[in-house]
Amino acid sequence: MTDNENKELKIYPLEHCNWAYTYKGSQNVRCTWISDSPLEDPVDYLLDDGELSMEDPILQQLERDIAGIKESQNEYEKCVTRVCGEPTSTKLLFREDAFELIDGRPTLSNLGEALETLRESDFAAGLLNHALTLGVEIRDTNETTGADYCEATKTLSVRRDLNKIDKVLLLARELRKIYVGQVNPLELNPDFAIVVERARVADEATAMVRTAWDLVWKGHTEVWTRLHNSPMSDLGRCFGREALKDFRAVKDGRASRATFETWFLSERCRRVDRNLINHMLADYSAYVFASELEEKDRQTTVAVLKSFGKVPFGTNYLEGFVGDIINDPVFTEVRDRSNANFLWFIKFERSFSEMETVAKEPEVKMGRVIEFPVKRDK
Repeated sequence: MTDNENKELKIYPLEHCNWAYTYKGSQNVRCTWISDSPLEDPVDYLLDDGELSMEDPILQQLERDIAGIKESQNEYEKCVTRVCGEPTSTKLLFREDAFELIDGRPTLSNLGEALETLRESDFAAGLLNHALTLGVEIRDTNETTGADYCEATKTLSVRRDLNKIDKVLLLARELRKIYVGQVNPLELNPDFAIVVERARVADEATAMVRTAWDLVWKGHTEVWTRLHNSPMSDLGRCFGREALKDFRAVKDGRASRATFETWFLSERCRRVDRNLINHMLADYSAYVFASELEEKDRQTTVAVLKSFGKVPFGTNYLEGFVGDIINDPVFTEVRDRSNANFLWFIKFERSFSEMETVAKEPEVKMGRVIEFPVKRDK
């Protein structure tokens, strides 16, 4: 690369391209658009051909929406700076985790402190009270990697050596699972099973974000800081923007719905689809693709999605949104090619097995009974 730094790069004009380039910020490179003013506004060029007009009401509305998003984002960044402080270095976080591993994790149970912290969130307190009403036992154990709820024994197990902040978030996730109830997606048509499983995981993530946001206003900013510095930061950022723009968005469900949609716009769908399809491949019970059963599965899916939107108090944030979830490809389409191929294979195999079973059944021929005339005496 050193020998070529003094050479001029020749880039020829490209159609519909209106940019100039520099090499390493110092060497001038020819512009890809040759004119009297190489850096002219691209909008002027498009206006000449009548392809774009900034007076278009659609574009004007788009500009207003973008300006609103930028304003909300700036407000959220200011709030996060006040709550979480300045951005923490990744190296500093790594050092803290390394020292914690060297010194050993805490052996004393901090489950009581985590539950007390959860009770300070109105949303999480409603979930916790519902679980206790059902007789769920919450206990510390080292037999799980995080938190896990067993419906058969009504036991919610939490890893003993987790810190309090992680326990709060994991408990909120599992308590949300208890509140909405568990549904086996393998009992549904594979297309509907994909939607239900995605919505379940998205709702649990939304519950964690909602709990962390409630705790910010109770003085527990460390929970939001943990979430903000995690892979779920995009979900927290979305919830925070909606909540800061209008405080009523938390109670009426707009903030939760926006977070729910943001989950689907990420790459999290691929991992959920892969896990579910692996379970489908390991399941030997045959699916039946009759039209009446498919319609029944659709109705079941609608009911399940509505149940995911229920909250201890306030508005069901998915009540008027279920139709869009079922019909919009953003929520239903399997994006990963390998997952889509496996899903197609499952549907084909089950349909073929059903047709093969019907073909093997012996055909029962029904004879026609002929009534003989009754002899009458003259």
